[in-house]
Amino acid sequence: MLERIDPYRSVILTSAEMPQFIGELARLRAFAVTAEDVRVLQEFEDLARECAANPALELHLDGD
Repeated sequence: MLERIDPYRSVILTSAEMPQFIGELARLRAFAVTAEDVRVLQEFEDLARECAANPALELHLDGD
């Protein structure tokens, strides 16, 4: 999932894609340097878990 994210365009992830996205976020956390990095990753993971629990939700990641 993370390789699909582009800072210049939008990506929509469905609830079915959330387990993979959550796993990738967890692996990325090992590279977090600051407390802010960890906090942002945790917020994304929280949103992803909410989306995974409800098939009607999607996670929209919007670039510039």
